[in-house]
Amino acid sequence: MSVERQCINNPNHVFFVPNYKIKEGKGRFCSKKCEYEHRQKPLVIIERFFERIDKIILEPCWICDRKPLSTGYTNFTFTRNRKEYCILPHRFSWFIHFGKIPKDMFVLHECDVRRCVRPSHLFLGDHDLNMA
Repeated sequence: MSVERQCINNPNHVFFVPNYKIKEGKGRFCSKKCEYEHRQKPLVIIERFFERIDKIILEPCWICDRKPLSTGYTNFTFTRNRKEYCILPHRFSWFIHFGKIPKDMFVLHECDVRRCVRPSHLFLGDHDLNMA
């Protein structure tokens, strides 16, 4: 059994998806090309970033739910203009909320929780401050 769906990237594209694919969370795009184009959009990248953040009201930190690396940090990977980028989530959070990070500056955590991406817990500092 198949269901008629509209493509998320291009609502003018109508296609049919088997029920089992919908249950698996698939069948949102009419083609791989549309899925790729959709994932390139800046707002989609930001939405994907926030899907990975646990914002618990009673907790002060917003924790990135990705598995931490041996350093205690996590990675956020995305593709833009056919180039793959890998960035630390707290740096991406700073970029989203405050803009570019100046050269030779570090994004530091006021809370000292490496997986925290809450903007109010982040501040800029130099290498010496980072090592203190």
